Amino acid sequence: MARPARYGAHRLRRAEATRAIVPRIFKEGRLFRRARSKENFMQLPHGTHVAVADGNRFVMFRNDGDEAVINLVDAASPEVETTNRSGANPEVRDLGGRGHAAGVAALLNKQVLDNDIEKLLIIADPNTLGVMRSHYHSELAKRLVGELPKTLTNADTAAIEKAITAA
Repeated sequence: MARPARYGAHRLRRAEATRAIVPRIFKEGRLFRRARSKENFMQLPHGTHVAVADGNRFVMFRNDGDEAVINLVDAASPEVETTNRSGANPEVRDLGGRGHAAGVAALLNKQVLDNDIEKLLIIADPNTLGVMRSHYHSELAKRLVGELPKTLTNADTAAIEKAITAA
């Protein structure tokens, strides 16, 4: 029994679509990585605040360096109120982390609205970042320089600077 003529055409279209979507990672049979140019690295403007958070901890930094050379110094990290536990059907084990993330977002919203923060970069683990995004004020979203979905609350300042530069 012969296969329909469309069988081969379908597989060919699928292969062409896959080649168009998936970037090439092999060149001449060897795995290669494209070199990143200097423009691709994140540049953090002078005076930008960096908020590093996860479900339990929150730390603020400020960039005292210029755009090319990041120099993070400790900024005031006030206490976070964790009573806001809003969200659609949160699990019991997630309530503390969700409340902390919502509290961090509320604190950042207040500081932005009081004009204490002009530019802001947020570094948080993906779950915390997702909860925080739902609590952003529109003014905070305007002043947001970027977001990094990484867990760096227990990392030292040099590791945080390196992660920002590599982003």
